[in-house]
Amino acid sequence: MTQNQLTKLIKGYVAETSIGPSALRGQGASGVIAAARQFVKDLNLSRIPTSNGRSYERWLDRQTNLMLRTFPARARNWGAARKALNLFLRDAYYNQFLNRTYHIGRSARHFEIILDSIVVRRLRLMDVAGVLPRWAGLKHVTPAESTIFQQFAIRIAKSQRVHPVHLDVLLWSPRRRAAAG
Repeated sequence: MTQNQLTKLIKGYVAETSIGPSALRGQGASGVIAAARQFVKDLNLSRIPTSNGRSYERWLDRQTNLMLRTFPARARNWGAARKALNLFLRDAYYNQFLNRTYHIGRSARHFEIILDSIVVRRLRLMDVAGVLPRWAGLKHVTPAESTIFQQFAIRIAKSQRVHPVHLDVLLWSPRRRAAAG
């Protein structure tokens, strides 16, 4: 097996495991998970901008909009596409093989927290000033609302001395452990 074949297999594995059945449940149509997985399998990870946050944000916005076009018509919501991308990028970063191959860690400081109802609930508990918008669900989140949540998460991440992408683990995991009993 060649290095390229192995890389493709590992990337496919991370795509399948990072965008699981519950990640995009209830987004409006069947086929959205398969479309999201295929999109990230084809994503060129060597093109992730590393130089600055604005370049990364433009790249992520472009990828979000491109992924959105691959979704079934009734499931074309921005929040689902962004969550799928962020899940995959986080797990690719956490995967030692993909991280080394594509130098993903160079961009990790720009990665977003993955928005879902659990993370948003936890962020809202920290929002003493009441700056966060109402959460109507993943399929209703807009880019502008996402930006507000991301900016809030950046402030929390700085106080915790971690990148925002790691907040997902800090905020989501305790809730999952409690639910598991």
